[in-house]
Amino acid sequence: MSWKCRGVTKDGNADFQHDEVEVEGRICPQCGLLKHEVVGSLSPSISLPIIPILISVSAVAVIGGLTFSLMSSQGDKLIQKKSARYGINISYPESWELREPAINYPSNVLGATKDLFQFLVPDSGQGFYQENILVKIEQIDKPFSLDEFADAQVGRIKQLGTYTIESDQKVKLNGSDVREVIYSGDNGEHFLKRKRIIAEPKLPGDYFILITYTADREDYNVNLSKVDRMFKSVELLE
Repeated sequence: MSWKCRGVTKDGNADFQHDEVEVEGRICPQCGLLKHEVVGSLSPSISLPIIPILISVSAVAVIGGLTFSLMSSQGDKLIQKKSARYGINISYPESWELREPAINYPSNVLGATKDLFQFLVPDSGQGFYQENILVKIEQIDKPFSLDEFADAQVGRIKQLGTYTIESDQKVKLNGSDVREVIYSGDNGEHFLKRKRIIAEPKLPGDYFILITYTADREDYNVNLSKVDRMFKSVELLE
């Protein structure tokens, strides 16, 4: 059965809003949202004011003993995670799991690549690949421009031989130029798709920041609106 989409999620996120379209299948081709994620269109016969509707629904919720919130669910609340040392601040959904390394790396033992923190989508318990965002730094041993470092990253991905570059472009991240690389391929166990942001920190240092969203290719769009919202929240700190 077809359904209508206008790119607005049930939590009110309208970052991907578009003209209403008729959709066949699970995913809207205009915005990548799933049917259960979006706000359905209103039937022309429904013309009740929104405030009385909210009051009525709230009353039903109280009478029925329900505890949901009409404004947002607990999982939609964003929490800030900051690394003042490496000059990055990012917000993530409260329902996602935060993982941090057990060691706070001293400056004199920093290696080439270090994970700062990782955000994991709630586990479905069905054994599928668990989508996640990994934030890490990669040190360099000589001065590089952003494009030079990003070109080296793209070359490294291509050398693996199992991944295909789908998109490589320079974009703005809260006023800063960054490189966005999207690529997909078989890692031996799953067919994955990744979106990677490569950023030059504002703090003086010999490293670059990499933020990578990884998902099974079939499920890549399921949480993409939340991922893009997280990417848009990224601040490079001075």
